[in-house]
Amino acid sequence: MDKAELAQALNNHGVSSRYYRFGPYGHGFSDDSFSLEEGNGVFQVMYIERGTPSLLASFSTEGEACAYLLEQLTSTDQSG
Repeated sequence: MDKAELAQALNNHGVSSRYYRFGPYGHGFSDDSFSLEEGNGVFQVMYIERGTPSLLASFSTEGEACAYLLEQLTSTDQSG
């Protein structure tokens, strides 16, 4: 699974795009949202709360990171 497939899967589950972003944390990120970013061959899933990002997990492949983020966002009600 890549980021485009993840976005489609999240849409199919009714997860609003306000709850996740792809790319480095920065301008345009909502509080209480997730970030999937890649750097130096490492894919990191972050959670942003009150403007502060926290690392949740790191992966060596995009597929593993996407699967993890899909699980995080579909295990709780993030629709809206």
